[in-house]
Amino acid sequence: SDPDAEIRAQCAKLAGFLKLDSAAPRLIEALGQHSDPRLQFFAAIALGRLGTASAFTPLVTMLEENDEKDAYLRHAGAMGLAAQEATPSLAAHPSKAVRLAAVVALRKRQDPAIAAFLQDSEPDVVFEAARAIHDDFSIPQALPALAARLAQDPLTNHDEGLVRRLLNTNLRLGTETSAARLSDYALNPAHPSPLRLEAALCLAHWNDDPYLDRVTSRHRTLSPRTPDFGRRLLSSIWEKLIASSDPELLRGLTEMAVKYAIQVDPELVTKLAMDKERPAAVRAEALQLLSEQNAPKLPAAVDLALASEHPILRIAVRKHLAKADPDRFFQTAFDNFGGLTLAEQQALYHALGQTGDERALPPLQEALTDLLAKQLPPALHLDVLEAATKHREKDADTARLLQKYEDSQDPADPLAKHRPALEGGDIERGREIVHQHVSAQCLRCHNIESTDHQLGPNLAEVGSRLSKEALLESLVLPNAQIAEGYAMISLALKHQTNPVAGTLVSDQDGSYTIAQLNGDRIKIDKTAIADEQRLSVSSMPPMAGVLTAVEIRDVVAYLASLGKRSR
Repeated sequence: SDPDAEIRAQCAKLAGFLKLDSAAPRLIEALGQHSDPRLQFFAAIALGRLGTASAFTPLVTMLEENDEKDAYLRHAGAMGLAAQEATPSLAAHPSKAVRLAAVVALRKRQDPAIAAFLQDSEPDVVFEAARAIHDDFSIPQALPALAARLAQDPLTNHDEGLVRRLLNTNLRLGTETSAARLSDYALNPAHPSPLRLEAALCLAHWNDDPYLDRVTSRHRTLSPRTPDFGRRLLSSIWEKLIASSDPELLRGLTEMAVKYAIQVDPELVTKLAMDKERPAAVRAEALQLLSEQNAPKLPAAVDLALASEHPILRIAVRKHLAKADPDRFFQTAFDNFGGLTLAEQQALYHALGQTGDERALPPLQEALTDLLAKQLPPALHLDVLEAATKHREKDADTARLLQKYEDSQDPADPLAKHRPALEGGDIERGREIVHQHVSAQCLRCHNIESTDHQLGPNLAEVGSRLSKEALLESLVLPNAQIAEGYAMISLALKHQTNPVAGTLVSDQDGSYTIAQLNGDRIKIDKTAIADEQRLSVSSMPPMAGVLTAVEIRDVVAYLASLGKRSR
């Protein structure tokens, strides 16, 4: 009842910390004080600590009236509901705002009753329930209900993030029923091709140990399961899957069959590799699979691919020949080298690096000599250097040329050893790395299609802002130049032992909003800060320890294209 609003708010906060049950009536009354949202906030939090049953209806009323307009009141209401036994009953409440808060509350206490919200009419509520059940340490008792949701229609209106969680949950459960759900989803042409491929990949990863969650990258232990059931099921449906006309799905399926040694009928693969109506990228992957199988009709497929007009097919067949028929490879490898595409030339040097055949040395040494004379195209520098390095220890002449190249580099240039990655990158491969690489996780800290503030700068127009050299430096030496507004800040708080560190998102209304390294945001009143330090340190690790040099080159090419291709 104090006339000062801040004192009233702090009294409500203290009542919660001290668990003063006698204060519950006044706290409940405070929930209706619309003119004092700060008091409402602390009252709802305090009631969550007290667990007062009679606060249930007032908390629900506050959330319904707020209708998600004030994020702080939404959070406080959810924390208040977390202590209420009646919270599961809110699955039938007419207000979406109330149902969302109930999901958050049930997630906080790991309540399997949250499964009821998977049937909500609002996609946002379903997605929040799915995240609650699937992510972090999960809610194990609710996983079967989440997995079963995959078989319900329609799913086309839901977020991709939801479907990926449903697919992954079925993989985690590992029952024959869940495998059948994955199979049915993969076979359904009504579903998006990337998600159909993901369903097939879940079957391919059936027995992974250790298993990294395909959505959150958290290490998990898979449930007991029938060994190889997923892969056997995948083999049985492969013919139906490749009946698709979608090139990305077909390419993904053939890549998967090669990478995970899926048992596939060689006759089916041969037809795929030799079918001129199929996309060249798909045929190339099928050719690699034929090579792994050493299929009877492989020679005919090789001859057809060598004569193809598609570079990607010629690359695939030369890769096969370098490994399986080196005599034929070296007889034809450098015929009309100048007439080959850049990708073919790069692939040839890569093949020379992979083979132990001494016939690889003369062309590599010739290329190194051209490099030293500044006559080798910059787009081939990295490929020649990497291939030659593979032979360094066993060939003195190659080692001498490499040493001569290294001695020619400026020792004062911190980028010297990385400069070969400036030219020759593949934009599409770079895009795939930025969007999907498990270890790099670029989009965990950067946005491209969203304008939201993240731990790292927005990359949407980065190609128009930075040169390739600056992009390379930002990848391999992230501390050299810190983008404005993204330096690290460390705050020592008066009443907290551990400091708070992250990037400063905003500085307004007497408080800082900090984006922490785990992705969470925290708002800190400046009066609670004992010491503040601005650090000239990037939150991004050097990518040279995460990506290969070729992958870095591809990422540079992709980032350099952003903001330019639409102009």
